[in-house]
Amino acid sequence: MIVIQGENKQEFIKFALKTLKELGYQTEIEKGLCEEYIFLRWKLRRAIKHERDVLSEQNRRLTDLERIKIENGRISGRRVRNIERIDMSDPSVINLIQQQHELEKRINKTLDRIRDEQRINTEK
Repeated sequence: MIVIQGENKQEFIKFALKTLKELGYQTEIEKGLCEEYIFLRWKLRRAIKHERDVLSEQNRRLTDLERIKIENGRISGRRVRNIERIDMSDPSVINLIQQQHELEKRINKTLDRIRDEQRINTEK
């Protein structure tokens, strides 16, 4: 199963059924391609959530270092939340971006294959 610990199995099933219905497969080949598309989309969703977690952790570390600032003799609790301050050269961030890019390419290619298969089947 594609659902891992911490993910909602019912949410995945609902997403998969809705997507299968929207894609409107007619043959087993189309169904297989649709399932591949669903799995790739779910993985992209997971990658995006992981990216958000990694960037939030970087921001939290920056914030913890920078937020204790003395202004007019008192400690300021102001937090810095600026994406420009995130280290985009961090290997974990680079890896996430590359993974997302690859998933997006595979998703587009799979969707093209679904549409091609549907076009072939309607021409028969």
